[in-house]
Amino acid sequence: MSENIHQQHSGISLKVLISATIILSLNLAFVMGAILFLWPGWKSGFAVWWVVFMTSVYPFIGWLSFSATVGHAIDSENQKDTMARSEYVDDIIMTNLKTPTMSAVDSGLVMASIVVAASHWQLFRSGFRRIIGGRVPILQKPLEWGRKEVIVRLKEQAKQSGWTQLHNVRIETSIIGNVANGKGLKTELHAYATGARNT
Repeated sequence: MSENIHQQHSGISLKVLISATIILSLNLAFVMGAILFLWPGWKSGFAVWWVVFMTSVYPFIGWLSFSATVGHAIDSENQKDTMARSEYVDDIIMTNLKTPTMSAVDSGLVMASIVVAASHWQLFRSGFRRIIGGRVPILQKPLEWGRKEVIVRLKEQAKQSGWTQLHNVRIETSIIGNVANGKGLKTELHAYATGARNT
C-alpha cells in the first residue's frame, strides 16, 4: 500500500501542470500583447528602452513568477504526499534511545535519504535577508518538509523489512554544491536507525 501511495504522488500532478501552463501563458500573453498592440504607437526612443526591458529585465521577472507559482504548487503536493504516506506508517514505534523500549527478537540497520533544494524564488527572497542577517524563514520550509519526508521514508523501509520498532534514530545533513560561492547548494538529509521486531 505504501508503494502505491508513493507512486500515485511521485509524478508531476495535474495541479502543477496547470499552474505551469497558466503562468507561462500569462507571460507569453503579456509579451505578445505589448508587441502587437502597443508597439506601433510608440516613438522610436521609447521603443528602444522597451526592447531593452523585454530582453534583459522581463525574462528575469517572468522566471521568478514561474518559479514562485510552480514551486508553491509542488511544495503543496509534497506536503500532501508526505502526510498521506505518514498515516500508513504511524504504527511504527520510533525513539532516539539506544535500547529498545520493548522486547525484540531480531534487529537490523534501516536507512533513508533525500536531497532538498530551494527554488529560485526562495533564493531570491533569502538574498535580502543575507544583507541584514537573521532568520531566513523562506529557506526553513524545504528543510522542514525534508525532515518529515526522510522520517516517513525511514518508517516505510522499516515496514517493508518487517520491523515494528525504530531505535537510536539519527538524522544527518550535508551540503551538496559549491559552498564558496553559494551556488547550486542542495541539502542531503540522511536518516538511519536500528530496526527491531516485537517478540
